[in-house]
Amino acid sequence: MKLVKELLFIALLLAVIVPAGGFAHNRIGTHKAVSAPNDTSSQDSCFYLYVTGTSEIQSRYYQEGYDTLKLYIERCPNSYQSWRAFGDLNVAIQNLENGNPMHDSELWADYRHWIESVLYFNTTDPEYFCQCVQQIIFYPADTSQQQFFKSTNTAVALEKWIVQNTTCDTPDVMYGWLYIRKQQRQRWINDSIGGLHYPNDTTIPPFSSLDGLDTLLAKHFLYASIEKPMPTILSNASASPNPVNNGTIISFGISKEAYVKIELFDVLGHELSQPGFESLFEPGNKSVPISLAGLPSGTYYARIITAYGEVQTVKLVKE
Repeated sequence: MKLVKELLFIALLLAVIVPAGGFAHNRIGTHKAVSAPNDTSSQDSCFYLYVTGTSEIQSRYYQEGYDTLKLYIERCPNSYQSWRAFGDLNVAIQNLENGNPMHDSELWADYRHWIESVLYFNTTDPEYFCQCVQQIIFYPADTSQQQFFKSTNTAVALEKWIVQNTTCDTPDVMYGWLYIRKQQRQRWINDSIGGLHYPNDTTIPPFSSLDGLDTLLAKHFLYASIEKPMPTILSNASASPNPVNNGTIISFGISKEAYVKIELFDVLGHELSQPGFESLFEPGNKSVPISLAGLPSGTYYARIITAYGEVQTVKLVKE
């Protein structure tokens, strides 16, 4: 059985590398995207989606391949090296742009929004996060002419954040940084030659000004292993009222801006499906409402976790 699966794998890879009939013209929209079993726990189903999507792109069914690989990431983010799909998605996007030059802004915006939505789908392979952030960098939210340099400077700010806060491959990141700056300067030169004169602004904006990206990326530390010394920023965690009827207010102090998550557990340590809370907080005293409605009487715990790994626990007694 193992030999049969290995032979099937080789055959499918060959189908991806050498599509039937050799190379063809761009066939955007000539057949529907693949549908696959909904069994997200099935490795065969995930393998089927990945190989089908890459095969469609190799065969120049770019829209179908794009749709299929997005489905693959959504259903199978924890598959082995699932992040490789992002490279194939880039190929699809570039060719879709070539097929319809007026489509790029809409396509980029759709892809950028989607990338942000799947950024934390895989919490086991650090490379997945690195590759996702690279997609955010190279597909700016606004691709209009007047926003080009603002987007470029934002990309450099993101590259700088990666170097300072993650374990992503720094040489690759630095190459990306230099490539972005090279593109920016070339655009400025071309515009100057064409009679459009303006300062070449290379100012790196503060991370807090990046239209919500600071909040999105701060969440990263909830999943990453923190190698830096853990700061002590939480204080005075408590709940009132306590004992609790249906709801209570979790209060705590925080001395440094950080992403904070509140989780609820029962007395045996099982995490509850009851909604907790998570958000980026500025320094200060915070109050967060938490509901225990519908839960039986007993002892529960609210665990407050910062993005830097610091934890405080509050015991809750529900009447």
